[in-house]
Amino acid sequence: RKLRRPFRAIFMDKLEFHSQIIEKHEDFDLLAFEGKLSKANFFYGREYRPRKKPQATLLYLHDLGDHVGRQNDFFKAFVSSYKRSVQVLMYDYRGHGKSSGNRGHIESIDDLCFDGIQLLEHFKEDIGSRPVYILCSGIGSLVALKTLSEFFSRLSVKVSGLILLNPSFKWRGALPQFRDLIFSKGSFLGKVKVPFYLEGSDISSDPLLAQEFDRDPLVNHRFSWNSFWEFKR
Repeated sequence: RKLRRPFRAIFMDKLEFHSQIIEKHEDFDLLAFEGKLSKANFFYGREYRPRKKPQATLLYLHDLGDHVGRQNDFFKAFVSSYKRSVQVLMYDYRGHGKSSGNRGHIESIDDLCFDGIQLLEHFKEDIGSRPVYILCSGIGSLVALKTLSEFFSRLSVKVSGLILLNPSFKWRGALPQFRDLIFSKGSFLGKVKVPFYLEGSDISSDPLLAQEFDRDPLVNHRFSWNSFWEFKR
């Protein structure tokens, strides 16, 4: 599929990052950062930086409606206990979590790919020649595969492996018959939100984790028609 629009110059510029350490551990430091795409747009992310020199880097891509803050306990345990020293990078998609953008709206999957590419570009000197692995959940699998298949030449680091968790490759739900009107160029209907509520009990058998999910204000439960169409293609 051809790009909906050219690779914009904003992604070719050096990304401005503002980082701060939010937690210190014996084995690693947890940093939060904001990557400024423009004056009005930014994406929020986290880095788990081991105290020892990393042997590998792991980029995590979250699922639709999710955000990186929900994975904190898992990655803290992973970085602390895994036998190899691993640096973990992750970011909230546009319109998700603490990133800017119209909540629940994805204009193009390409944008999610570009943000991940720019994130790796920013850390390329730190990463150097060590291998990079991409761990993706749900629609993160689609973002990763699209990045590797269509934008591989733009990657400035060596991607050595892909790990898919509960991968989602294409939306199987039915879309309305008037979809051509909804997705016609410039139509405001593509940004209209529809409910897509997922309960905590659907994703975890642990009552406490399910309750945390249901009460999390950063989890998206409404998405635009265009978001569904992007994954329906």
